Amino acid sequence: MKRAQGLPLTTIVIAVISFVVLFIVIIFFTGGFGKIFGQAKAAIGSVEADVSAAQTKCSQWCLQAQNLGSTNHAKSSWCTKTQPIDNSGDGIIGTDEKYKCADTTINAVCPGVTCT
Repeated sequence: MKRAQGLPLTTIVIAVISFVVLFIVIIFFTGGFGKIFGQAKAAIGSVEADVSAAQTKCSQWCLQAQNLGSTNHAKSSWCTKTQPIDNSGDGIIGTDEKYKCADTTINAVCPGVTCT
């Protein structure tokens, strides 16, 4: 009886893992992850995620503004910077989709900080 020649199972497993890693590397360098996760973000409701992220950033800016003192509030990020929120859900942030922290879309509050 002759014994059949074949590839060892470990060689096949290593080859499959190598192809998966190669595929992931190709997607990473071609920018495919951004497209994949961008579509996933749109599918799970990007407006809620955007608003939540903006509120978190505004909370950080509020703490910084409170530490500046009342004479420098107007120069703080809380008063000057905007946050992008994709209200249309098209994955593109238009110029009309950028909001300051105190705008009703983000609706963040910062006690003791006045932007005048």
